[in-house]
Amino acid sequence: MIITGDDNVGISCLRNDLSIRFEMKILGEIGCFLGLEVQKLEDGYFVSHKGYAQSLLERFNMGESKSMSTPMEPNMKLKKDEGKLLEEGRNKKDFALCERTLEYGLRYKKSDSFILSGFVDADWAGDVNDRRSTTGYCFDTGSAAISWCSKKQHNVTLSSTEAEYAAATMATQECVWLKRLINDIYAKVDYVIPIHCDNESAIKLAENPVFHARTKHIEVQHHFVREKVLEQEIALEKVRTGDQVADIFTKALTKEKFEMFRDALGVIDCKHALRESVKISASY
Repeated sequence: MIITGDDNVGISCLRNDLSIRFEMKILGEIGCFLGLEVQKLEDGYFVSHKGYAQSLLERFNMGESKSMSTPMEPNMKLKKDEGKLLEEGRNKKDFALCERTLEYGLRYKKSDSFILSGFVDADWAGDVNDRRSTTGYCFDTGSAAISWCSKKQHNVTLSSTEAEYAAATMATQECVWLKRLINDIYAKVDYVIPIHCDNESAIKLAENPVFHARTKHIEVQHHFVREKVLEQEIALEKVRTGDQVADIFTKALTKEKFEMFRDALGVIDCKHALRESVKISASY
């Protein structure tokens, strides 16, 4: 059953049916849900964790701090044996708490079209400790990202092509799951889903069923992407490295690129964040 926000009759009937089995209260427009603050805008909804983030800052005596731009050094490589260890006690516990907290806001705009597409990238041998690569991918439906991932690969790859190919396999698995989910709750996805990749060799490897001497060592599981390309469920499409949105999940970027890719994901700049906590409407 799909009921839109404009179907007042359908909403009323659903409320009546549910109230027969469950005790219900009508709280009006959503304002806060599971710790998320929700604001309805003209072109969609704004979701944030501002209230929680503010309480966290106050806990660490930083409630009056001003925000500032602190981009990471581009292409910076961290080593596990560098730096100074935190001392046992409150500082270490506070850092662990901050580490698990991320403030973000996503804006989902109203859209007449619903086209699933994705980006995938890999930072070959990016970990200087074990030389494993990092996979990054994201999927959107035209308004904002609905799925994203940044994860270190399990095996050491011997080339950038192999790293990108393994990353494409991970993205394809997520794509197949998203396709089934959308089919179940929204509408049938009956088109080839584009996944943008900036490595031409990986694209050719996925499209060519012939095994080459330089690729025969690649684990069988990674050829899952080739199967889905041949079945025309997905299509790996070339994208310029400068337009590779998934770069934001694999490496440190310059401020300009970071902001460009952040906007492409539908993440709103902090200047658009809610200034006050959203209050839940009184029940009626």
